[in-house]
Amino acid sequence: MRTLKISLISLAALAWATLITYFFLRYPWPWPDESLYADIARHFRNTGEMGIPMFEGYFTEIESHQHFYPPLYFMTLGALFFIFPYSLITLRFFSLFCLLSATVWSFARLSKKTLGPMAVSGGVLVLMTDPVFIRGLLVGRMDSLGVFLTLGSLLLLHSGECHPHRAKRRYFLFGSGLIGGLAFLTHPMAWAAPATLGLYTLVQLIRKKLKPIEVGLIALGGIGISLPYLVWLYGEWGFFAEQFSAQMARKHLVSPKGIREALKSFEGLFAQYEAVKAIGMLSYILGFVGLVIYTWKDQRGLKFLIVHLLFTYLATFSREMWYPVYWMVTSAIGVAILLHTANRRVAWTLASLVVVGHLYGVFVKARQLRPYNYQTYCEVLKQKIPPGAKVFLTSVPDAYFCLDESFREGIRQFIPGGIPVPKNSAVAIFDTHDVFIAGSFFVGEHLEEYIKGSKDHFEIDSGVAGGFPYTLYLRKTAPANSLRDQ
Repeated sequence: MRTLKISLISLAALAWATLITYFFLRYPWPWPDESLYADIARHFRNTGEMGIPMFEGYFTEIESHQHFYPPLYFMTLGALFFIFPYSLITLRFFSLFCLLSATVWSFARLSKKTLGPMAVSGGVLVLMTDPVFIRGLLVGRMDSLGVFLTLGSLLLLHSGECHPHRAKRRYFLFGSGLIGGLAFLTHPMAWAAPATLGLYTLVQLIRKKLKPIEVGLIALGGIGISLPYLVWLYGEWGFFAEQFSAQMARKHLVSPKGIREALKSFEGLFAQYEAVKAIGMLSYILGFVGLVIYTWKDQRGLKFLIVHLLFTYLATFSREMWYPVYWMVTSAIGVAILLHTANRRVAWTLASLVVVGHLYGVFVKARQLRPYNYQTYCEVLKQKIPPGAKVFLTSVPDAYFCLDESFREGIRQFIPGGIPVPKNSAVAIFDTHDVFIAGSFFVGEHLEEYIKGSKDHFEIDSGVAGGFPYTLYLRKTAPANSLRDQ
């Protein structure tokens, strides 16, 4: 029987690895966020400055003073780029590693006393077949590190609470605060980690489940690791205020106003499941019910319910399609708890329905993928872009990783929609660039109007390369054009 179980697990793991290999670099398409994050990390690696060279001109000295995002993800990527090739593959493998590590750590820790092996298998199966989670695994974004650190802080706290020796317990609690502080330095969504630690420890302090000195150790770990960043932020307050207020203005534009809009926004997050939207919602409901049951049976489960609700709230009010990946591991934990504690027949029937629905969604997505080849796409673009040209990126798929190092120094990217940038500032940046790489549609503020208003000044080259659509706008009067003609 044991040999059969090992064989089935090995077969499932092999099938899943084959699926991931099939999707890798093809789904999702290389995304503008990935090139932006990689360029920030590259700049940090080369200069030691935390800046966004691709946004130079949009905000005051943003090329050397960036506060659009907290710094930890870029520092980590910069270190990785010293060891591994500077490429989209490295970026995406790091995301894959972080999310898989978060999953393994979570289920390994909770399986010791809370869950049985069958329930763990069911929860993992629901998670690993989820098409939106698979996309989260395969895109190079800071969300993966945020999930890993947020769950890591809660798992260390859980280990500390469960540890029989009070002296050793304090190491786990201090580590929990430390990792929670690192989550704070990763992404605003991961601020759910210190928020959860604060709310949960307050409840446990009132219930006398934690001592004041233990809560103090958690706070000491979090504040201690965050303090250098906060001191640095104080010295950069002018830059931070300008950039962060622009980000908040963008979020405010899309944020739902009122309960009805919030419910509609929450439902909209599941639209990306496409044909299996109802299955995605069912999976969330099962996970939520499981976390409620866990909290009802064991007060220590409250921290996982709190962070799950915080993730849901933040994702709903930001309306970012990437953010559901934050709640998916805690949701899978809830599903596993449901399988372990509720009516087995009903729970397993519903979980099986979710897995089958997820697999159908993955199958539909796989059929939609043409034989995309990012390397072919890059080779075609390299041949068409004149040597020495200053390139502006406004394409999905993003062409940043196609370009040689010589192009990256002057490269610019569109500013995300909704961020208030004066039109004259954007036009001044557009005027200095020779080649605009677009996909099948425009992205970014003011650019479509600029191109259409200056159509006579551009040569247009469009087509399909490696299965990806592209459109090149080459300025006729650009110095680079003479190089191309030669």
